[in-house]
Formats: sequence, C-alpha cells, structure tokens
Amino acid sequence: MSLSPMMKQYMAIKEQHKDCLLFFRLGDFYELFFDDAVLASQELELTLTGRDCGLKERAPMCGVPFHSVESYIAKLIERGYKVAICEQTTLPEESKGIVEREVVRVITPGTVIDANMLDEGRNNYIACVYLNNTPTEFELGLSWADISTGEFNYLEIKQDPLNQLNEALIRINPSEIICNEEMLTQSYSLNAVKFNQIPQFNVYYDWAFDYDNALKKLSQNNQALIDKSKKLAVRASGALIEYLIDTQKRQITYLNGFNDYKENKFLIIDNTERRNLELFETITDRKKRGSLLGVIDHTKTSMGARMLRRWLEQPSVNSQIINLRLDGVEELIDNPILRETLTKALSKINDIERLSSKIAYGSVNPRECIAISNSLKNVEDVFSNIAQTKSRILYELYQNYDSVEDIIYTINNALYDNPPAVLKDGGFIKKGYNKDLDELRDVGAHGKQLIAALETKEKEETGIKNLKIGFNKVFGFYIEITKSQLDHVPYRYQRKQTLVGGERFITPELKELESKILGSEERAIKLEQKLYSLLIDDLKAYVGKIKKISQDIALIDCLVSFASVSCQNNYVKPVIDDKINYLKIIEGRHPVVEKFIKDDEFVPNDTYLDNKDNRILIITGPNMAGKSTYMRQVALIAILAHMGCFVPAKEAHIPILDRIFTRIGASDELAYGHSTFMVEMTEMSHILKNATPKSLLILDEVGRGTSTFDGLSIAWAVMEYLSSELKAMTLFATHYHELTELEGIFEGVKNYRVLVKEINKTIIFLHKIARGGANKSFGIEVASLAGLPNSVIEKAKKILKILEENDINYNERVNALTGRQLSMFDQKNYSRYEQIKNIINELDINTITPVQALEILSGLKEKVKKL
Repeated sequence: MSLSPMMKQYMAIKEQHKDCLLFFRLGDFYELFFDDAVLASQELELTLTGRDCGLKERAPMCGVPFHSVESYIAKLIERGYKVAICEQTTLPEESKGIVEREVVRVITPGTVIDANMLDEGRNNYIACVYLNNTPTEFELGLSWADISTGEFNYLEIKQDPLNQLNEALIRINPSEIICNEEMLTQSYSLNAVKFNQIPQFNVYYDWAFDYDNALKKLSQNNQALIDKSKKLAVRASGALIEYLIDTQKRQITYLNGFNDYKENKFLIIDNTERRNLELFETITDRKKRGSLLGVIDHTKTSMGARMLRRWLEQPSVNSQIINLRLDGVEELIDNPILRETLTKALSKINDIERLSSKIAYGSVNPRECIAISNSLKNVEDVFSNIAQTKSRILYELYQNYDSVEDIIYTINNALYDNPPAVLKDGGFIKKGYNKDLDELRDVGAHGKQLIAALETKEKEETGIKNLKIGFNKVFGFYIEITKSQLDHVPYRYQRKQTLVGGERFITPELKELESKILGSEERAIKLEQKLYSLLIDDLKAYVGKIKKISQDIALIDCLVSFASVSCQNNYVKPVIDDKINYLKIIEGRHPVVEKFIKDDEFVPNDTYLDNKDNRILIITGPNMAGKSTYMRQVALIAILAHMGCFVPAKEAHIPILDRIFTRIGASDELAYGHSTFMVEMTEMSHILKNATPKSLLILDEVGRGTSTFDGLSIAWAVMEYLSSELKAMTLFATHYHELTELEGIFEGVKNYRVLVKEINKTIIFLHKIARGGANKSFGIEVASLAGLPNSVIEKAKKILKILEENDINYNERVNALTGRQLSMFDQKNYSRYEQIKNIINELDINTITPVQALEILSGLKEKVKKL
C-alpha cells in the first residue's frame, strides 16, 4: 500500500518545512496530519481524529476553520512554534488531478504581522547576530527589525562584544533570534540566555552571512542605504533580509530604510536599572500598573504607545531634540482646548503603521482598508488643528504634512463603508466602481427575483403553501416539501434528498435557473477579488507615505500624552542643557509613589549634585524612612527630563547624562542561584568599570551582603574610588554610620539623613531629607512597627544595650578608617605609627636612665614630624 496522491503532496511539502507545524488547506479548513496533528491537538485542545491516507492505519488528523485560524496560530506562536501556511493555489473545478498547493508564508515569533497576535504597545523584533571569530578578531554584527512596522536597525560591536550583545538584546527584547553557526556556541554563555530573558538562538544558513551575498540581497530589496564599510552589520542585515524573504515568500521592499544605531545618541539604561527603577513593570508582579510607563502613558494610538516606550527605553541625550519636545509639551499644556481636540482625534486613529505593512504584504482585508481610510480622515483633523501652533516641533510637523486625501479617495471610491472582512463571498466593491461587475450583479439580483417568482408559481400549482426553494453548496437550489405535504408532490418533481422532516426535489426549470444565477454570482465574486487585488497594488504605492504619517502621529500622540500627565500631576518644565554641569531639583516627587498615596501626603525633597563639592551624597536613616524612594525619584526625574517630558518638581535643572546606574536589589539573580553578595559585587564591578563623570549613580546599601567589617571596608573603598577617580554624581544610601565621617575627608562628599521623629519611644517617619548624618538606625523601632512580638523586641533592646556599652572600638575604628591613624591607600603612616608604638611598648621605665629617656623622646619627636 502507498500514500494517496493528496497525502503524497502533503508529505512532499512537509519535507521542506520540517521545523514548522504545517497548516494544510482543505476546503474551508486547515488540517494537520501525523505528528503535527498530535502536537497541535494537545497544544490547542482540538479533537484528534483520523483520515484515510492509503496506508493500513489512518493518519492522525485535526483541523481548524479557515475563518478563525488566527487565534489558533497566535497560541502556537506564543509558545514558540513556527507555523507554515499551505494554501490551495488552484480551484478544484480547474484542477485535472489534485488541487495544487504551496506554502505562502511561514509565521514565526519574530515575523508576525497580524494585529491580534501582537501587543499593540510594543514592537515585535526579530534579531540577527553575526559573529566573526578568528585568532585575531572577535567582533559582532547585529541587526533587528519589526516587520509589522517596517523598522530596521543595525549595530557593530567590537569592544567587550558578548557583554555588550547581552545588554543590547535585553534592551531590544526580540521575540526571535537567528545567528551564524559560530555565534550559536557562544550564545549559551550569555546571561540573558541562561536566565531566559531572551529566546534561544537559532542557526541560519552560513551562506546567508556571506558579505557579497548579503550586500546583493540588501540591494535587491531596496535597502542599499546601509554603510557598506560596516561589513559585520552588512552580513547580519543581509542574512536577516534573506530570512524574511524565506519566511514571507516575497521580496522585502517596504522597510523604513536602515538605522545605524549609535548608543551615544541615547541615555544608556541597562536592564538592571530598568528593573530596579521599575520603568516598564513592577518588580513584584511584573505589571505595567505601578511602573513609570504606567503613569506617563496617556497615548491614544498604538503607534504613540510604541514610540513612548522607545523614548523610555532610549531617552535622548540631544539637548536640541529634548527642548523641542519640551516646548511642544508646554504649548499643549497652555492650550487645553487644542489638547482635548487632538486627544479626541487621536483616539479614533487605528494602527495605520501595522496596517500599512499588511498592504505591503497583500494580506490586508477590506474592513482593514476602511479602517485605514477612516483613520486617515482623523489624521487630516489632527494636522488641521496644529496649523496655528507656535512651537517649532508641532509647526514643522504641519509644514511637512502631505495630505492623505488621495489615499482616502482611492479606498472609499472602491469599497463599501462597512465591507466584510473576508474576500470569499464578495460584497465589498462599491456599485458603480466597475461596469462589468455591476452587470454581473444585476443578473444575480434578477435571478433571485426569478427564484422568488418560481417559488410563488410552484405554491400555486401544487397547492403546497409551505413549499420553499432553498440552496446549499452540495445540491444547489432545491424545492423542500414537509412530510405532511408529500402526497401533493407532482410527478415532474425529481427526488434529490430525504430529510427527517421532509424531502427535497429539483425540476428542470429550477436547474436551468440555477445555472444562470450561480454562474453570474461566481463570475462576480471572482471579478471582485481581482479588482480588490488591483486596489491593493495601487495602495502599495502609498505605504511609505502612510508609514511616515504614522510616525508623525505617534510623535504628536507622545507630546499630548506628556502634556496630559503633566497637567494632571502638576509637573514642571525642566531646564536641561549640555552647558549645565549640576543637578538641581526643588521639591522633587516620585512620579509613581505619589499616585498611590492620598492627596498632598507625599513629602517632596530637594536634591543638589555636581562634579565638585557635592558629587556624593551619603544618605543615612532607618529602613522604611524613604531613602530608596528618594534616590529612585531623582533617577526617574532625570529620565523624564531626557525624554522631553515635564517632571514632578517645583523646579528642576538637569545636566545631559550619559548613563544611569543603580545598585539596589538582587531578587532576579537570586532566583538563578547567585548569592546576594556575588550579585552585588558583579553589579558594582560593572558600574565602576563603565561609569563616567557624566553618569548618575544610585547606590543602596553597598556591602550589605557580607560581614559588617567586610561590607564597611568595601563600601568605604568604593566611596573613595568614586570621589577620587570617577567623580560621578552619586546618591549613596548606607547603614554604615562610619561612612558619615568621610565628609571633609574625601572631596565632594556630603552627609544627608532622613528625618525621624521619636515620641514616647515610637518613631514617626517624616520622609524629609536634611543635611547631616543620622546618629541612630532605629532598627528595633522599625521592627516593632513591623509587628514583631513584644518579647522579641524587649530581648533585642537588652542585647543592643550590651553591645553599645561594649563597643569601645567604634571611635578607634572610625579614626583608623578616616586616616587619623590609617589611610586606606597609604600604608606609610601606619608603619610609622607601628614603629612608635613598638618603641614605647619595649621601654622599661624601671631601668632606663634620664639621658636615655631624653634620647628616645627626641627620636620619637623626629618620627612624629614625618607623619
């Protein structure tokens, strides 16, 4: 026995797509067979059946209706599977043998374009990595694209490539990664892969990474703008284009050019900082609500939401761009009527950026075309409303606007206002658009009237009042008679089908009429589909225009969002400029925390940092007093300013920073078996190696993961390094009160504390930052507030009293560390002190003569002079 012809066809196609689940079109269903069917039935909870395949055993089979396939594919893609869509490319009636079929598209996690499979508020990137690993070179090319929007970027990494790649991929957060074989073996060493922060790498053909082949592929797909001298990036970009062609089964010509990504254009915020500052999601439940993004995202369009997210991922360090945004936000704040008008218009605009990509792919349906048209009408409203704006950013958007009336006309001239979403049954091309289509429809409409007339005639001739003429795809038109009326059926009726409640018949007259009607309907539907295909070809010429407009709308949406959040929360316009070399915040507030407490209960605080006398602020105070909240708010205010948003403060002067570093928690890494102290030291190493005088450092409890003396020593050494070497602006929270002695010893160090009020042995947190160091930790009082049993609290007080009474070495420890007896990086004085100490200890006052005593004293005096 051998496979049936159709199953042979299936197996041949499956052989070419072994790594995919093959959705095989059979009529109105997509069917899966054999192992694919078993897997899909489990993942999608489908009933597993069987189909005769020419072998002894039936082939396992399951399927889904074609009109609802997207939801099933979305589930599979979300779980990391690839899906190959195999369509019928000929009609059954046109085929001499089996229907011809071919794979028209492969859907992978990084190549999704259907909106219902995507998060509208974030980009869906696919990344490609090329590693050049030779005895003399170890360097990378990286490219990444979102084919649903047309965005494409590339980057070369030559310094510390694996660590830089790790950070870049976490920042990009791709859904899929392909690479050359050399890179695959290195990928397993990336922390982002180990901790499942990014997908596993998949090897793609090595020939696709060949430089000449890659350059040719880029040129063939209208992507010749890439810098050819960046050979690593060319290899990665060309291979990515090859992969996209391979999966999409068409040339890729609609990408928005190639963006040469340069880190120095953005404020660098690594993954650790994003997590610690809760920029996109909370640490506890990983939800948007409670994050900075959750507070500032008031966007009304999907394009705006994605752009705002990118601004938060990559705040600008270009003061001109930042201040243009700030001026635009200021105008929108000052003009609430304009802001409200724009908000209403923006809320009616669909995701035209992704819909335009569907035009380019030819997969857009009639209903989506009308959604584009309706959206573009609102785009016209948006731009007409900014015609009289004064801020440069808004007025230039208006000046450069190219009207979309031509696109609106092209769509509305062809399609009904409320067309069906599918092409199968027609009914979407307007009457009057095409003469031939109108004539075919008239025949079909007249034919239906004839059917109605024939039904009336048959009722009169037979006397059967409940006689009905119906239609289905199997039998065509038929006359249906109930059981009770079968005795009245005339002999000219030909029995066609027996039902439970009656029978169906046909007549020669009915079949003749059917041929006339069905022929015209089928021809009309085919013509409609052809006209629609031509319409989409016309619309493809507008894809670039729609994408540019979608970016302009996204920009306006972000500015309106910033204006909205600034008005609602009483934000202020920051002063941010390259010439500013200090950070000054008056009555700053935490943008997220203040949203979750009662009105006016958040306590604002001032901050002043510079690279001279105020470069390191040591912050002491008890737990729960607000140290971490205060430090985070400074970082968040700086980030908002770099995005071009107003900030939660009475006044703010922000310098252009290059990076923000945080050393706060270790919860994620602890889950992967790393010790608290190891995580802390790894992060501190990264900070000390990469920070510059233009960085902002947020350091919380450095050294807490080890013993007291080890921790104090490390914290002290870090502090001295920051002061003498890095000279970066730093907020340094600590419980090591010994560090407060550094003010006046290390340059730029200032002490601050969180104020606490103690009433009747109960503490009240004032959440106010003030000059000076804290003289008490209030640890036991905080433990009491936290609800520890009274017996534990009382025992702790007794132990603390004993420890404090016996801590006779505190001052000695401080004196030693501050350099009165020991400088941490100068052992000379320590040696001299030791010499003097040894001389005195060895003296025998019972035997020494007065002359000897004077000589020894004179020698000691000389040694002291050298200290």
